[in-house]
Amino acid sequence: LDPSTVPIPPDDYQHAVRRGREETLRGLRIGVPTAWLDTRVDPDVRAAFDTALDVLRELGATVEPADLPPADVMTLVNRLITMGEAGAYHADLLRRFADQYAPDVRARLEVAQFITARDYLTGQRLRGELAREMALVMQTFDAIATPTMPIPAPRIGQQRWRYPDGQEEAVQEAMIRFVAPFSVSGQPALSVPCGFTPHGLPVGLQLVGRPFEERTILRIGAAYEAATPWHTQHP
Repeated sequence: LDPSTVPIPPDDYQHAVRRGREETLRGLRIGVPTAWLDTRVDPDVRAAFDTALDVLRELGATVEPADLPPADVMTLVNRLITMGEAGAYHADLLRRFADQYAPDVRARLEVAQFITARDYLTGQRLRGELAREMALVMQTFDAIATPTMPIPAPRIGQQRWRYPDGQEEAVQEAMIRFVAPFSVSGQPALSVPCGFTPHGLPVGLQLVGRPFEERTILRIGAAYEAATPWHTQHP
């Protein structure tokens, strides 16, 4: 009865996992947004991701470059929409109980009070355009593969990440740069462990499917886990 849901019956997800463990990935085309990887990606993450792509190829999948909308643009749209909605939802609570919010959450919600209706509607309009662009891309590919984050797991409370080329980025922005775009386009996404840095920090492989085709990314994820040991190991 939730009006925000779509009345589509759930798929047989367990069958998709079993199929991934028992069959190859032959016939599946996986796209990689190479432009996303050209800047602000930790080299240890890139190395683990490239190795993961080799495993997918060995399992029979075809891995090819994919031309996706810029991740930064999609993340900005995500910010406009989520901050606009969160700011509206929490406005009264923030007014009455501001001191009970965690400082970082409170700061974001206070900034969100300055998101205008025009900003929010612009974000929603762009969201529709970006979703259409992604739908065109997904006519070619069964799934998209990216690192889950462009950086390894950061320390708790760490504010900035410095890349080897000298560029810096807020950790909060880095943590969502490769995942927020698919909330904008409305696509299912799965993260599976794909290795560790030389310092033992975990790295994730993100698999993204077409809307309501969770079975495809569950199949790929199960096949990848069956072929690698990372999910059995600890940081």
